Amino acid sequence: MLASTLTGVFASAGQLGWVGDAWRRLAPFEHSAVLALTAAIAVAIPPIVNRKVDAAAAANRWALMNETPRGWLLRRSFERGTLVEVSLGNGQSHIGFVSSLSRFDFERDVALAPDLSGYRDPATRKLVITTEYDDQDDEFRIVCRLEEVTSVSHFDPLSRYVEWAIP
Repeated sequence: MLASTLTGVFASAGQLGWVGDAWRRLAPFEHSAVLALTAAIAVAIPPIVNRKVDAAAAANRWALMNETPRGWLLRRSFERGTLVEVSLGNGQSHIGFVSSLSRFDFERDVALAPDLSGYRDPATRKLVITTEYDDQDDEFRIVCRLEEVTSVSHFDPLSRYVEWAIP
């Protein structure tokens, strides 16, 4: 019906009457014009609509669907500039700011601009802070292999589970 309507419109206008005939020869089945129009809309609309979507919100949705929770937390910490604690299998813990935001780095390594380091007490699981890093060294980074990381969490320096053992 749409094809005949379009053909009628073009024919009555005296222009492009051959379009309807060509279309019927190309796609001789019923409702082919509706199918073609639907396909054209399906291809054209997403790029137009996606320009209006907030890029950060789109990245966050992508991360929730495709990243591991650990990668999502590291990326989120980087975006917000919050402290994160990275605990390793050998008991060490490093606290700092995530210093790189490469999606591919999060699959292998995490780089921290460290503020503090310490270890988890085996008996109480309290975090014992043993090292405070100098704020003056902006180039110093700690890089941890993700296969050695046992947990990642946001760090709250006022937590009751932190014991300050810095001399």
